[in-house]
Amino acid sequence: FKPLASFGAVRLLSVLFSAMLVALVVIYARRFLELWAAALAGLLVTVGFQFVLHGKELRPYALLMLLAIAVPLTLEWVVARPGRWRLAAFALLVAVGSMTHYFFLLPLFSGLLWLWLTPHGRSTRLRVTAAASVGLVPLLLWLPIVIYQAGRVNEYFPAFGIRRTLSVYSVFFASGSVWQGQRPGYPARVVLLAAVLAGAALLARRVEGRPCAFLAVVPWVVTALIWLAGLRIFDVRNLLVVAPFAAMCLAALVAAIPLRPLAYAAGAELERLALSAYPLDRDLARPRYDALPAA
Repeated sequence: FKPLASFGAVRLLSVLFSAMLVALVVIYARRFLELWAAALAGLLVTVGFQFVLHGKELRPYALLMLLAIAVPLTLEWVVARPGRWRLAAFALLVAVGSMTHYFFLLPLFSGLLWLWLTPHGRSTRLRVTAAASVGLVPLLLWLPIVIYQAGRVNEYFPAFGIRRTLSVYSVFFASGSVWQGQRPGYPARVVLLAAVLAGAALLARRVEGRPCAFLAVVPWVVTALIWLAGLRIFDVRNLLVVAPFAAMCLAALVAAIPLRPLAYAAGAELERLALSAYPLDRDLARPRYDALPAA
C-alpha cells in the first residue's frame, strides 16, 4: 500500500474531483442553458485560476466544490419525490460535505433558502430540512473543535475591507498578479462581479435557474455580513463554494445576448481571456517542498 500513500497518489484525488466537477457543471448547467453555454461554463471551470490551483493539492477544496455543485442536483432530485432513500442520500451528502469543510454549510443554507422561498409543499420542505438536520449530527459531535477554531479565526484573516469583498469573484478566474497587471485592474474586477450578478439576476427569473442564482450569490453576501460583524472568515478559499455557480452565471449572461453570432463571439472572447490569463499566473508555481528541509 506504500505507493497509494504517496503525496502524488493523494493529489490525484483532487485531479479526479476536479474532472468530476467540470462534468457536473456542464450537466447541471444544461438544465437552464444551451449546450454551448453549458460547455462555456465547464471551460471556465477547467482553466480558472482557483480551480486549477486547488485541483492538484492535498487539501480538500476540489472535493468541496464538487460537493457544493452536488447540493442543487441532489436537492432538486429529492424535492421531486421525497422518498425515504432519497432523503437518506441527501442526509449523507450533508454529512460528508459538512465534515469536509465548514463552508459547505453555505451552499446547504442557500439550497434550503431556495426550498423555503419557492412554491413547494410544506411536508416536502419539512422532510428535506429534517434530512439536512440529520446529516449535520456528525458536525454537532465535532462542535467543541468548531468552537475552538472559530475562536482563533481572527488571527488568520484581515479586518473587513470593501475592495476585498468586491474582488473575490475575480480571483476565481485569474490570480491577483494578473489583475494587478491590468489597467485599470480594480475596476475590471468590479465589472466581472457585476457580470456575475447580472447573470444571477437573469437565472433568478427562471424556475430551473433559480437555485444556481441563489448558490452564486447568497454565500458571498452571508460571509461578507459575518465579516462585517467582526468574525474574520472571508477568504477566497472559503468562498470556493460559489465559484462553479459564478462560472454558470457568466455563461448565462453571454447566452442572453439576443443576436446568436454576437453571443458566440462574446463566449469565445470570454474563454480567450481565461486562457490568456492561465500562463500568466505566477502563483500557479508551487514551492519545492522536497527541498525545504535541506534549505
